[in-house]
Amino acid sequence: MIIPRSIAEEIRKHSLEAAPAEACGVLSGPTLVCHPVKNLSTVEGYFEMDPDEELEVFISAAEQGRTIWAVWHSHPTQPAIPSPADIEMALDRDIIYLICSPTREGSGQLRAWRIVAGATAEIPVEINEEE
Repeated sequence: MIIPRSIAEEIRKHSLEAAPAEACGVLSGPTLVCHPVKNLSTVEGYFEMDPDEELEVFISAAEQGRTIWAVWHSHPTQPAIPSPADIEMALDRDIIYLICSPTREGSGQLRAWRIVAGATAEIPVEINEEE
């Protein structure tokens, strides 16, 4: 998966701002756009997208002819590897799940996963400069 540096930085920024809570959102394409969505969860290590905001993103994307490509969230203190809760909540086999493990210095870690029926497969992520 190729992600423009500006999108990776936007995800990292939202992740740092939300810490110690998890940040979350959606990426739509074909040209990637980051849509942060409010996390309603107060449980550490868990996220729950605000259903009204999430629906708004999905409707807006459809109206603009955009496709939802990925759901992203952060792991403020853990590696960017799907947690048991992430695996349990991953219901859409066609969506890529991005996890950001932000750091205050550098870009942090951004990893992509396919999660199907409890099995995880990492998808290589390449951060590109915009043209």
